[in-house]
Amino acid sequence: YLKRVHASGGYVTHAHPFREASYIPYFEPDPFGLDAVEVFNGRHMDPRFDEKARAFAESSRFSREYGPEGCRLGIIASGVARNYLADALASGGWEERVRVLELGMTWPLPERKIRDFAASVEQLVVVEELDPIIENYCRQLGLTVSGKEALPLEGEFSQNLVAAKLGGASGISANTVRGIED
Repeated sequence: YLKRVHASGGYVTHAHPFREASYIPYFEPDPFGLDAVEVFNGRHMDPRFDEKARAFAESSRFSREYGPEGCRLGIIASGVARNYLADALASGGWEERVRVLELGMTWPLPERKIRDFAASVEQLVVVEELDPIIENYCRQLGLTVSGKEALPLEGEFSQNLVAAKLGGASGISANTVRGIED
């Protein structure tokens, strides 16, 4: 059924799968069948369901880490910005010098996963379009993070923009980002 909805151009979402009601069967979110999952719902008013959502965010297959361990620079990205980041890293030959945490689920944000990732790198940068939601969350966690100091608050990102601006946010020269220096 979900494939038919997608094939006809539809958008598939599931209402808060962590709430409990007799008419809601067990639900396991499918990252290939759903476009969105509602994880917080102001009408259910039971914090147990939000705790289940937080636990799901920590163990979700929607988020992943890649790049070699022991890198100095760690980058958190989500949404379309993670695609621009991946393209920028690949075009500059920089994939083996950066550790990346891609967040496939951005609310609730996986606090433990973000803290563990930040602890594994010396410098943390967030690449996200528009408002610095993830960057501000990292600051609320007490983490030292950069991103919007170099990346714009307005407009659409591109592979070239991310490659050019990433050097400023990370404290590494822009030539290094483009793969000119080692």
